[in-house]
Amino acid sequence: MKTTAVRGRGGDLLTVVEQDADTLGVSPGTVRRFLVLPWVGAVLVASTALYRPLFRFLTKEDRILEWAQFVVLVLAAVVIAKVAAHLRREGRLPLAVVWGLFAVGCVVIAGEEIAWGQRVLGLETPPTLDEINHQGQITAHNIRGVQDAINLVFTAAGLYGSVVAGVLRWRARGAPSTTVRLLTPPLFLGSLFLIVAGYKAARLLFLHEARFIVVKYGEYVELCLAVGFLAFGWYTLRWLRERAAAGEPLG
Repeated sequence: MKTTAVRGRGGDLLTVVEQDADTLGVSPGTVRRFLVLPWVGAVLVASTALYRPLFRFLTKEDRILEWAQFVVLVLAAVVIAKVAAHLRREGRLPLAVVWGLFAVGCVVIAGEEIAWGQRVLGLETPPTLDEINHQGQITAHNIRGVQDAINLVFTAAGLYGSVVAGVLRWRARGAPSTTVRLLTPPLFLGSLFLIVAGYKAARLLFLHEARFIVVKYGEYVELCLAVGFLAFGWYTLRWLRERAAAGEPLG
């Protein structure tokens, strides 16, 4: 029996992903790296759990993955704010507001990630917050009762960046409208967002009382989200600037 590949008008699945990426000037090699490397990283980080000192070195507070997230999110906030500013100059105020809020969200996540500099500055946690924050920090995401809501938001972000964006851009077959371009990540970033959706959904549905390894593995997952945000902002900003340099109006 002949196996039928998943096909669109432009070819198989990878071809459609590459067509979508080509609208942003992204090469097939870069596409493949974005599709594969997040999963390779997921396996490698998980494998370090077999040697607990290395796992802790990567995932504990103020270690490699946490500060990597912070740096990437700060960069993402800067790039995304530039997208918002560009759209404002183009007269696309509603889209500029959306991207502006996106930039603010990156700043909030970055601040939460390092407890708003509490450990760096040696700040004390107010007693009332210390009572309800299970890590005794100046953060919202560690407050009991808030974590499920945050996991739900991250799950939604992951699903939006992978499934929703995938459906809308797949239907466009390499020719997305301006609105779709500006409101959905390109298909080649789908792996990053799918990892987030899967992990956060599992935490929300099955792993309420997760152990140390499961909880700290989330640092890698959140780095995937940060990279997805940065890449989405970077390629969108580059596309906008190229259109402006060519004198092409935003359709």
